Amino acid sequence: MVEVRNHLRVEPDFAAGINQWPNYFSEDEPLATSSATMEPESHLSDAQVKKDIENSLFWSPFVDRDAIKVTVDGGVATLTGSVGTWIGYEEADQDAHKGGAAAVCNRLEVK
Repeated sequence: MVEVRNHLRVEPDFAAGINQWPNYFSEDEPLATSSATMEPESHLSDAQVKKDIENSLFWSPFVDRDAIKVTVDGGVATLTGSVGTWIGYEEADQDAHKGGAAAVCNRLEVK
């Protein structure tokens, strides 16, 4: 090889967070109640969501449930620990959503 021409560009990650949702209400039209938020709501308790996520991880062939710690606060699941592959990383994320999490903070390390 004599020459390499690298035309790759790194684009910023696209992540539409809760605080980045557009405001569909005009300033003249306040929200229905002062306590209304744009937070996602889960219809399950945090304990039930955690249990359902752990059950999903148990049945997944791509992750070791014992290597992943699940915490749920306000319907938001946080995954910590490690997985062996990127497939396992994505599978754990999907399992958390399937388990009822309104949002997932995936902090798993791929080893």
